[in-house]
Amino acid sequence: MTRRLAWLALAAAWLAGCGGISLDLTPRVRPLQETTLEGKGREKILLVELHGVLAEEPLITLEARPPVPLLARVREELVKAADDDRIRAVVLRINSPGGTVTASDILYHELTRFKARRKVPVVASILDVGASGGYYVALAADRIVVHPTTITGSIGVL
Repeated sequence: MTRRLAWLALAAAWLAGCGGISLDLTPRVRPLQETTLEGKGREKILLVELHGVLAEEPLITLEARPPVPLLARVREELVKAADDDRIRAVVLRINSPGGTVTASDILYHELTRFKARRKVPVVASILDVGASGGYYVALAADRIVVHPTTITGSIGVL
């Protein structure tokens, strides 16, 4: 009986070693998604999401996969959009209390370079909060649109 249990335990251990879980724990810029909201037009509007703290590296989270660094994601979106002649406008959807001076400045300059190259209108839409570096990034836009209850201002980076 003990010999049988030993073989059973050995077989179970071998099978457990054959199966495994592979987790990709490196943050990567995921492929951009295109969504048609209405109609069949070929023209596009790039929606750039700027949520949370603006920083070069993401904050530490308890997620299985760390979030993609904000600057890397925005750069990738702008690089791809710069090569897409069907992009007719850019909307920055900002909901940020700010962040580091460097990250805010880099985002601002990335947007101004994109505008100079593509000559398309850029509109910043500030949701709940657009303070400090979040508002600084919005200054790169041609127009800034805010909700009446938006908390904004406090540009300590200028």
